[in-house]
Amino acid sequence: NPILRCLSNIPPLENYFTTTRELYRGLLDKHIFALDYFKSMEEAGIDVILCPGQITPALPAGTAGTFIPILLPYLPWNVLNMPAGIAPVTRYTAEDENQMESYPWNDLTYRLIHRFNKGAEGLPLTVQVVARPYHEEQVLQIMKVLHENGSYRV
Repeated sequence: NPILRCLSNIPPLENYFTTTRELYRGLLDKHIFALDYFKSMEEAGIDVILCPGQITPALPAGTAGTFIPILLPYLPWNVLNMPAGIAPVTRYTAEDENQMESYPWNDLTYRLIHRFNKGAEGLPLTVQVVARPYHEEQVLQIMKVLHENGSYRV
């Protein structure tokens, strides 16, 4: 879609399923991908993944439903059926605001991130804690450690 490319660097969905056979094949591909991913985690000795909780501080009220890129940090873990939790670890500061000057402006997503971050000083910044399926206790354990030892306070 050439119009979408003008607005954002986020790649569009490439596959659409129009038959039951195509859907089944897609689900099988996803299952094989998940098994390979879990095997790679096991071989690397990775029990838990810490990654960004969101690409911005909290969005202004009423905008999350219209800003689809906000979902990007969650999609992989949902697709792979991996338990995840979000934990605040610090706050957006004036220094963060100053560093936004060097953040790109070259597409709509970046421009919206700039706009949404204006006035966000003091809002929580989060990490996402992710574990393999059926290991919810590891997510909760790490979130507890972050809560007890982190600098974020309500």
